[in-house]
Amino acid sequence: MNYREECTQRILAELGPDYSNGPSMYQDFFHGTDYLEAVLNEKIRKGDMILVLTTDGAQLYRSKRMSLP
Repeated sequence: MNYREECTQRILAELGPDYSNGPSMYQDFFHGTDYLEAVLNEKIRKGDMILVLTTDGAQLYRSKRMSLP
């Protein structure tokens, strides 16, 4: 349950006091800019739970055609 908070604190410490440094290595979705901005803007706070949904190969656009090998 503390994994997200621990990772977030490590990443924010790595970014520096003005958050200008980039992370040295992207390892999880916690390194993403959308997530970090939500934390910094207090949309995601300590104790909040996060649900991550990932899709692979989903067609998000009606007009996009998928080419098969």
